[in-house]
Amino acid sequence: MILICFPWAAGSSAIYASWHTHPALKAVFSSIVCVDYPGRASRSDETPIEHIAPLVQSILNQYKCFDQSHEEPIVLFGHSFGAIVAFEVARHLEERGMQPVAVFVSASVPPSKTPLVETAVSKLRTDEICDYFASKGNPVSDVLRSTPEFLELFIRNVRVDYTCLETYPTSDSKLKAPLVVVGGGLDPGVSTEDLKKSMCMCLRTALQTRERQRMNMNVPTPPWWDKY
Repeated sequence: MILICFPWAAGSSAIYASWHTHPALKAVFSSIVCVDYPGRASRSDETPIEHIAPLVQSILNQYKCFDQSHEEPIVLFGHSFGAIVAFEVARHLEERGMQPVAVFVSASVPPSKTPLVETAVSKLRTDEICDYFASKGNPVSDVLRSTPEFLELFIRNVRVDYTCLETYPTSDSKLKAPLVVVGGGLDPGVSTEDLKKSMCMCLRTALQTRERQRMNMNVPTPPWWDKY
């Protein structure tokens, strides 16, 4: 079984790098595929894509695990923006008759929400984008803000990914695959109500509601996980 991970807005496969060697994950999955969106990391020579449909198609075309000839079962995991991408990838796979074993989404509003994002982040100035992320509990690091070339790349990727969200044609489609919805009680960006609505996007859904201090994922945890 293969675990396929989708990064959040402006993220890359690097955020899941430590998951490749973690014993708990290796015991379950034969391999872990960490997706890169066009224009970054392993796909840095490609043109960034600002709309969800062509983005999903590029992902399906890029990774062999999505080939119809591929027989090994797959599990999808996406965080925030990556959750929306994972949902759309799952929907397209099901249309091909390739139902995932399960789809895990964390820190995401439901794909049916209109609008998907309340702020046109792609239109903001650099300082406004930094303020926006800080208001959501994810401040841009001082190291990144003090390195102009890295900050410029980060802001470009934010604008690209948020354009995808801002132009997303909200969907009421329901997945056949089991959907596991994970949310953080300390996350200011996604409400409990949004998480509950995400449950309606699938015929079989589980909502993780454990309190933060009792939650033990037993996997390497990135900085944002302290809200979970």
